[in-house]
Amino acid sequence: MTKFEVFLEYLDKNKCSLTRVRNGADFESSLQQALKKSGFNQIVLSTDKDLQEKVTKIRYLVQSKKDSVLLENTFINELGPEYVDFFIVEPYGSQNYPDLMVFNENKIIMVESKFTSGKAGMPMWNSNLPKKDSFYVYGSGKLNTLTYFVGNSLLQENTRNALIDIENKIKKITDDFMLEFNHKFDQYNPAGFNIYPRLAFHQTAKGKINNLFDTEISKKMIEEAKAFRTEHNLWFFHSSRALPTQPTAKPTRDNSSSPGWIRSWLGWPGGFTG
Repeated sequence: MTKFEVFLEYLDKNKCSLTRVRNGADFESSLQQALKKSGFNQIVLSTDKDLQEKVTKIRYLVQSKKDSVLLENTFINELGPEYVDFFIVEPYGSQNYPDLMVFNENKIIMVESKFTSGKAGMPMWNSNLPKKDSFYVYGSGKLNTLTYFVGNSLLQENTRNALIDIENKIKKITDDFMLEFNHKFDQYNPAGFNIYPRLAFHQTAKGKINNLFDTEISKKMIEEAKAFRTEHNLWFFHSSRALPTQPTAKPTRDNSSSPGWIRSWLGWPGGFTG
């Protein structure tokens, strides 16, 4: 059993204690402690310049809006064999994805912490949609429980990309209007008032997957997260491959690429029948 597998098992067994916290910051801290108890070491990025440089170089891959990439842990070969089974907290700042960057023998796993002090069935997504190859841990203080899932179990990549396209179009429309406004009213607007659209993604109650704490949904999501480990060899050592030097476009998928239970749940062809 590898350390990331131990981490997920720890989440399963300690749902109550991990969510007995006041807010999202405390919940993220409890996940950090869970990683440590599972055998991962924490490295403070500011204390390791070589690691900081490598993490900065892969930022465009990690934070790409559309291209979600599960990265190889090439740091073992580039920096040394000790760069395994460790994690970094908020590698790109407190307001940026991801909350936790976890390194095992062959992969770099992005973990996002989500928390509600109430019992909302879905987390707040703000400007960041679920990424298909990232792990999300969602806790509820009111329900005193948590669940976890892989982004692709909640949102297909082609749907995600379509939503991002709409977001970009709305921003473009706003920019065009503001150019016209500034041209016409610049002399009458000495204080420089402007419009900055703060767009946010949210899930509507009419969605078929609208409560991640629902027993059946949570069970299926967790099953998909654990299946993900085998599909992407998160547990076994593989020779690291070099990271791509430029972002590569990812092909869109049709409904058949979604997990079987999701296709069944939404009534898509190819879902489970039994």
